[in-house]
Amino acid sequence: MLSDSIIELIPPSLDIAEEIRDALSESYELHKTYLPWAVPKPELEEVRSNIVKALENFENHEIEYRFFIRRLKDMKIVGCIGLRIPDIKNGHYEIGYWARASEQRKGYIARAVNLIEEYAKNVVGAVLVRIKTAESNTASRKIAGNAGYQLERIIESNRKLPTGEPDSTYVYFKTYT
Repeated sequence: MLSDSIIELIPPSLDIAEEIRDALSESYELHKTYLPWAVPKPELEEVRSNIVKALENFENHEIEYRFFIRRLKDMKIVGCIGLRIPDIKNGHYEIGYWARASEQRKGYIARAVNLIEEYAKNVVGAVLVRIKTAESNTASRKIAGNAGYQLERIIESNRKLPTGEPDSTYVYFKTYT
């Protein structure tokens, strides 16, 4: 189990689909700036379908290992973290994350990054892990820096935010031996 004294990372499960839908609905205003898939009121069937796809990805070691972040004291879903698989053959992975709006700035994502790093190193054999974030997403950039990731490069004006505004991408990395 991936856990510390405050949170645990749980794999996708249809049992938590309604809570995931609620977390996404609650967080739409926060997420719409950076996450192109954010919608104001996700349909439960769409959330379920997404969870089924995430389970298939786990089983087939494809695209992403997605975990939901659950606070232990009340078992509330407080966010999501994924370990994307751009190059499994060479042990290269990427971390992506989001927090529930009401649970931001409480350290849950930082804890989840630490836990998923252990999974990356010890379970899937990662040798390189990256975090890519929009330049304007200062909270996400701060998490990467505080977790010990080094800035690898800045890709100037290579992305459009869901709002249509151009932005640059900051690419952070950490290696393991």
